[in-house]
Amino acid sequence: MISIKKAVLTEKSLQLAEQGQYSFVVAKSASKQQIAHDIKVLFNVTAQEVRVISVKGKVKKRGRFVGTRPSWRKAIVRLAANQKIAEFSVNE
Repeated sequence: MISIKKAVLTEKSLQLAEQGQYSFVVAKSASKQQIAHDIKVLFNVTAQEVRVISVKGKVKKRGRFVGTRPSWRKAIVRLAANQKIAEFSVNE
């Protein structure tokens, strides 16, 4: 089972990508070892370090109704030297 759901493409994550750190939305049950393995299988690069962050869903109000957005988990992966993921490059 692949634990990586999608890439996080924000202004901050694209700045980190220039430094060799890439952000992904991952499954809540994924371990760091599993994320590193999936990065190697999907993108054919070696993960040097994996950091995982649990992001709590925001509370949203619509009139008198209150709800929450779903919580999710983010992984920041640092690659070995001289390796890149082409999907994160910005063509200007």
